[in-house]
Amino acid sequence: MHLSPTFRTRALLTCLAALLMSPVFAAADDAAKLSVQAKLFYSKSGSFSADMLTPGGPELGNVVIRDDPSTSSLVIVAITLNDAQELPFNSRVRLIAREPASKRARSRVVLDRVVTLAGGRKGGVTHVGFWLPDIGCRPVELQATLSAAQLPKAIATKATLPFVCNE
Repeated sequence: MHLSPTFRTRALLTCLAALLMSPVFAAADDAAKLSVQAKLFYSKSGSFSADMLTPGGPELGNVVIRDDPSTSSLVIVAITLNDAQELPFNSRVRLIAREPASKRARSRVVLDRVVTLAGGRKGGVTHVGFWLPDIGCRPVELQATLSAAQLPKAIATKATLPFVCNE
């Protein structure tokens, strides 16, 4: 069977266009986006604070000795996809929470955890929660990463919880 050069060119361009429009090959500005929220867990009331990472969030000094103290926090990683994107199966979200070294203490990893997501969902937001125990007097650096075999590269975001205790 002989195909004309025009037909071959059209077929090649059609295949190329389909590849470029697929979610896996989406442009960088169409990539999945990660965002992080962090909330104090108050041990007396059993309630959560507002997001510590937004303006007007809770004061982070001496949280361990307040009337309603906090020694742990919930970190929520949100993965936002545009309507055309599909979360690949076996996508992984990793959160590393680390207290950096200081004059008084060594660096400490508070949490290094990976959660595997089911995937297959198209568009919208998917949330993953991580529990940070035993914190409150030292800053905590957060790094969240989304990775999947079908994604060209991992997508990451960073934030710092500026805890401090006045001793």
